[in-house]
Amino acid sequence: MEQTTQSSKLRALLDNATGQPEHVVAVNLDVRGFSSFCERNDSTNVVVFIREVCKRLLDRYFRQAPFFKMTGDGLLIVIPCAGEPGKVVTSTLDACLKAHEAFPSLCAGEAMINFRVPDKIGIGLSRGAVSRIVANGETLDYSGRVLNLASRLMNLARPSGIVFDADYV
Repeated sequence: MEQTTQSSKLRALLDNATGQPEHVVAVNLDVRGFSSFCERNDSTNVVVFIREVCKRLLDRYFRQAPFFKMTGDGLLIVIPCAGEPGKVVTSTLDACLKAHEAFPSLCAGEAMINFRVPDKIGIGLSRGAVSRIVANGETLDYSGRVLNLASRLMNLARPSGIVFDADYV
């Protein structure tokens, strides 16, 4: 029933969806070693881990992000650059550096996580023009080269690290 409700809501929103141009910073973040972690752990533990990772990353490092979506083993974060693009660019890079540094111990102290978890992340950063897909005042998603570039850059950040577009700063 829940699935039908979600798909019905999305379907209704798509009837009125439009694309709005926007300049953004895109952050694509991936937990390294997640597939092998899933093979070694019960799915309940996997959910506890990824839930806590996403909550802590958003609460501690990306509070300013008005849009994010889970990507299975990470996050896509989109932050508009309206107003003060230099400030957004700098603060987002700073947040990525802090998140990367803190990631190995991000879930330390969480009572439900008493098992070994991945301790590396890859982060890709890009900025530029995108289309924000909007319906009835609600942002459904974003599309554009900037998002794809952030994803490709994230793949280069191996085994762990941050890679950003030469045009980022």
